Amino acid sequence: MLWYSRALAAVRTAAAAWAVACFVIMTLAVWVQVGGRYFFNYSIASSTEVATLAQIWMVLVGAGIAARQDLHARIDALVNLFPPPLRRMLTAATSLLGLAFLAAVVVGAVPMLRQGQFQTTPTLGMPMWVPYLGLLVGPLYFAVEVLDMAVRQWRGAPGPAATDAL
Repeated sequence: MLWYSRALAAVRTAAAAWAVACFVIMTLAVWVQVGGRYFFNYSIASSTEVATLAQIWMVLVGAGIAARQDLHARIDALVNLFPPPLRRMLTAATSLLGLAFLAAVVVGAVPMLRQGQFQTTPTLGMPMWVPYLGLLVGPLYFAVEVLDMAVRQWRGAPGPAATDAL
């Protein structure tokens, strides 16, 4: 399983780097917008679009990062009352439901990607498949983290370690 651990670490590093890059781009774009309005009394429309697209990508990839850190809200007080074997079964069932939802998002994103080949963003003129690609990449990464969490919990391994934090 060494190859799995290395591949997962590489994917996690790439996801974290992408989320940080999107955050930096979003922040800079907002500052450009504020500076343009303040110093030049002129709104720079493309900076708003850049900030919006960066935020969309950051949220879609960040959802998987939050799953890795077990930061998504869930109600587990009732589940924790059950004995470990039943708890594992319930965790597996909820993981399967989550994966089914993520699969539905990915399946729904494919037609949007196809349609995005013929559309462009309003101010940047970027093909819409670029922002729509986040609807494919984000849920796929989220699914990887859900699978990893489900396998760890099934085996009785501890949750995410504090050293896994960004």
